[in-house]
Amino acid sequence: MAENNIFDENMYAGSGRKKISKIVVYYTDGTYTECYVTAFEGFEAPVIISERDVRGDTSERLPTSAKAEIIVEILGEISDSCKMRGTSQFDAASVKSMINSAVREISENRVITYQSAYDKIGRGIGVRSEELIELVRQWLGGDPLPLKEQIVGNLSERNRKGDTKLVEEFFEKH
Repeated sequence: MAENNIFDENMYAGSGRKKISKIVVYYTDGTYTECYVTAFEGFEAPVIISERDVRGDTSERLPTSAKAEIIVEILGEISDSCKMRGTSQFDAASVKSMINSAVREISENRVITYQSAYDKIGRGIGVRSEELIELVRQWLGGDPLPLKEQIVGNLSERNRKGDTKLVEEFFEKH
């Protein structure tokens, strides 16, 4: 059960038009969960109302690494961009542009450097930029297996179970 000590820190990124709220929920078992919620000024951010909302199924809570979370967030941004464009076939330049935009968005949301976020999706999964572009092209074209295998194959042992579950759930939805 969550204790009543929720820390809310409001920050403004970039031009100040986007509000980032960092919410940290401390649990009675000594663990905590950090959540970043972004919204444009004037819009209400979602409210977390219970421990179940933060953790989901509490019986299956597995720790995940920031690396895996950032990779999934970047891929989610790319997926959203692809849906907005209404096609799944892209040339290398378009894919590179989507990757760069997604990395920029996530680095701003998490208040980390662009390079730090890019390192997670590139070097963190053991590929160079050209290889990453090709893996993302394959994924967007309907073949997610090479990208998924590359990510899972480069996860650290420390949180492997939770990270693998996070990646697999992402690819099931996208």
